[in-house]
Amino acid sequence: MSKILLIAEFNVSGGGTLEYFKTVLRFYSSQEYEVVIGLNKKQINEETSLFIENLGFRFFLIPERKGYFKKAKVPFVVSIIFDLFSILPIIFKEKPDIIVVSTGTPVNFLGLILLPLKFLYVVHSYPTSGRKVSVKGLILNLCLNKNKRILTVSEFSKKNIVKYWTGNRKRDYVHVIYNTLDLNKLVKKRKINIKRKINRVITVGHVRSYKNPMLWVEVAKRVIEKLGSRYVEFIWAGSGELLPECQKLGKDIKSEKIRFIGYQKDIGLLYSTGTIYFQPSLIESHGLSVVEAMRWGLPCVVTNVGGMPESVVDNETGFVIGVEDVDVMVDKIVLLLTNKELRIKMGNAGYHRYINNFSYEIWHSKMVKLYSEIR
Repeated sequence: MSKILLIAEFNVSGGGTLEYFKTVLRFYSSQEYEVVIGLNKKQINEETSLFIENLGFRFFLIPERKGYFKKAKVPFVVSIIFDLFSILPIIFKEKPDIIVVSTGTPVNFLGLILLPLKFLYVVHSYPTSGRKVSVKGLILNLCLNKNKRILTVSEFSKKNIVKYWTGNRKRDYVHVIYNTLDLNKLVKKRKINIKRKINRVITVGHVRSYKNPMLWVEVAKRVIEKLGSRYVEFIWAGSGELLPECQKLGKDIKSEKIRFIGYQKDIGLLYSTGTIYFQPSLIESHGLSVVEAMRWGLPCVVTNVGGMPESVVDNETGFVIGVEDVDVMVDKIVLLLTNKELRIKMGNAGYHRYINNFSYEIWHSKMVKLYSEIR
């Protein structure tokens, strides 16, 4: 049985990295891996500790990246030194066979690839710039092989990793496995076409600038002006640094039909009462909330950024729209809200696309194959 050291970075208030953390730990448990986990103190709360302990795993406290380290703007060599000094004590004590890093910040703990151990770097985002000749590129081209690989969450992310990090020579060691949902969410029954007192446009995710909440509010106002406040409401669930500002904005425009409701533990309840899903992000490596909406049978209106066009098929499971095309967003949302037959058709198509491409069974089989190759 292989022993895995998992270095995981995630936000305890939700998001794709947290969902991945939960799902991959359940996967390790099903495969009977021995697992130890490195977490910083902000990630350790009662819920996280209990989840880990119930699976029979252990965790260690590792230093938190602060200041300029957190922003990943330090020279890569300095980052490597931080990585090694942070994790080497755990490695010497636990003697793992495989190091797995799961991060939403490109380059965090990437320096661990230099260690003489099997290594899998799971990056949930993507680099956006890089020099043709860099220390990072040289190290990756030297180290990447069948036992040291990169895993990411969309073809778009892989394209950027190859472009800015590895080059084409090592692209075969960069893998794509789309994220799936936490197993706990799969016990919920899919509900579509339920009777609603009011149509509900929902969005789920952190309230941050790259999620484009101000444009979301603008679209919501214009849709409500066209259809009437008795006909439709917009709800955004999620925490984030812009949440107080956006909640105040909702009060300022005096619209009870445009609401930012903060973090919701039972998010399935919101999906089950939704009419359509709307995500106008500026950046999105995959968009797990979009995938979850498809699982609940909701047609999706999304922007054509990152990996979202790999999830939503334009004019089939929803609409994929240019991030600047506000008029088109409004028109497509109005079309779906006023055309029940189209909603049902696109919602069902999205559900089947989820089953065939993003379900836990699909994810699990690909993960088994990848880990068997590394082992």
